[in-house]
Amino acid sequence: MSRTISSAGREALYAPQTNTAFLELMIIKDSSGTPLARITNNNQIVTFDGNDYSPVAFSAKLPKDSEDEIQSANITIGNVDRSIMISLRQLTGVPLLEYFVVRSDDLSAVELGPWNYSLEKIKYDALTITATATYNTYMSTNASLVRYSTENFPGVAPTW
Repeated sequence: MSRTISSAGREALYAPQTNTAFLELMIIKDSSGTPLARITNNNQIVTFDGNDYSPVAFSAKLPKDSEDEIQSANITIGNVDRSIMISLRQLTGVPLLEYFVVRSDDLSAVELGPWNYSLEKIKYDALTITATATYNTYMSTNASLVRYSTENFPGVAPTW
């Protein structure tokens, strides 16, 4: 996964002092692509592309630039107000995640991303929601809808 940063972004990164912050934005969607939540790791509401992103504590550990393994990111979201957890619990399909980074001094352009993931292995407790965000989930799913077992296929040898 190649990551390129604009020249203004590189200047802000390499400057000894800067007033520019890099803001992470996430859109959590249902399986049809309808947004459930728009969040930012900023401490105030961020308006990007005509949409408001609510301030929620989260962290994302992005995948390495590697072609040898399935790309996945580890996502941890603060569960203080519980609205995201309630939305995720009501879903029947696989939730989707769009993740990107913008600069605070130019909220009109995406600095990095967008990266589109499927959320898997979602776990939650009173304080956090954790999930694994993966590309190409078809690589890790069964090819057949039928599980081969001695109940469904008497000729199959037991696997114990």
